[in-house]
Amino acid sequence: MADSMSFVLCDVLCFLSHKFVNTSVKVLKCMLIDFYSEEDISRAKKQLLDDVLKIDTDVKFPHTPNRRDGSDRIVREVDDIFAIFVCLDENRLLDKLTRYVASGPDSMPSVRLYEGDLGGIMSLLGQLHDKINEYGEAIAILSGEVKALNKRPSRTTIDRCACDVCQSTTTTTFAQSSLTMSII
Repeated sequence: MADSMSFVLCDVLCFLSHKFVNTSVKVLKCMLIDFYSEEDISRAKKQLLDDVLKIDTDVKFPHTPNRRDGSDRIVREVDDIFAIFVCLDENRLLDKLTRYVASGPDSMPSVRLYEGDLGGIMSLLGQLHDKINEYGEAIAILSGEVKALNKRPSRTTIDRCACDVCQSTTTTTFAQSSLTMSII
């Protein structure tokens, strides 16, 4: 006779329980935060806390508040869910957890975007970011040098100024001598 196993409809926990063992925590956290809403994450956390209480064990689970508030609420909620999953995994209790099912494949993110297909693009973006930082530093250095050059007078500027003075003096002297000649 088959075991009487309970199933709970929770897209977040279905996805996480199936990907927890073979996907890095950093990637999973990003996926959950990017794909699911705060309400979805909060409901999943509440469901997980309720299901953990039903497990017959002496293991002390980490304290996680039922409700989080604040600007980074979703991040803290996801961290709470992972703390519980890590505790379950360390104590080999993941198999005692309720079976979670999803409403459909469209209600779960694609891991390929984060690991495979998007990995190449993210690598290129990282290299581009590094190049932009290098160019920014080079531009800052060049800008400082240009400002320093603009502050001190150059030799051609001095020559040009001297020529302007000479021309104005010559013009004035020529005009005065013409005036004197016309008087005579």
